[in-house]
Amino acid sequence: MLIDEARTPLIISRKGPKANEKFKISAQIAKSLRRNEHYEVDEKDRKISLTPVGYRFTEQIVGKGLFELKDPWAFYIINALKAKELYALNKEYIITSDNAVVIVDSFTGRVLEGRRFTDGLQQSIEVKENLPVSSETQTVAKVTYQSLFRLFPKLSGMTGTIATEAQEVADVYSLNVITIPTALPVARRDNPDAVFRSKEGKMKALLRNVLGEAKGWAEIRMQFTD
Repeated sequence: MLIDEARTPLIISRKGPKANEKFKISAQIAKSLRRNEHYEVDEKDRKISLTPVGYRFTEQIVGKGLFELKDPWAFYIINALKAKELYALNKEYIITSDNAVVIVDSFTGRVLEGRRFTDGLQQSIEVKENLPVSSETQTVAKVTYQSLFRLFPKLSGMTGTIATEAQEVADVYSLNVITIPTALPVARRDNPDAVFRSKEGKMKALLRNVLGEAKGWAEIRMQFTD
């Protein structure tokens, strides 16, 4: 987490104004826009950009320019397209039993309770999923792990998986990594990779392995019982 999210802002926010109706209108507009004709998707950088054709088509629908200072639309349209193309249910987020959109951590797969998408994306996803639209949020303060930890005069830590990322730790946090030898010999068995032609073959091999381990433990228990 310290490496993967080192530059990800940690945000403190507060409840903002009631969600704008533009979120719902933009979601309807996004459904009528076609990928690679009206907009382009950069999945690597997770960005959406309207094409010239898309700009003209969208401006005809809303009846004005998308970047008018008094009544801008581009922000809402882009968010609606992001919700449509880049954020999938049960992958980037889940819906709880009380109809709340909750983020799923892309690195760990864990549900991030209490965290929300920012910059209007939360509301765009709620509209996409036909859920009640929550109020917008206002950012009060933000800081990254990298900046937060550098505020301390001394910094150290311990983990069992950082040796392979020693160079990144040096680059991001300016820390050296020292490997401490184990007190006992390493008991882990690093078996060679096994490749299977089918999922069924893989599951059968796993089952044989589990049954073999179980048989071995059963024999040991019988020896102690006797």
